Amino acid sequence: TEMGTKTILKETIKYYNSGAETEAVTAAWDGIMRQ
Repeated sequence: TEMGTKTILKETIKYYNSGAETEAVTAAWDGIMRQ
């Protein structure tokens, strides 16, 4: 759903801002695009 996607985006951004590995962010985006 749109809300679910927005929640994932917010979580992805939070991890990214926390210094998460670029690969982890890429994997998260890949997961979003497959939904």
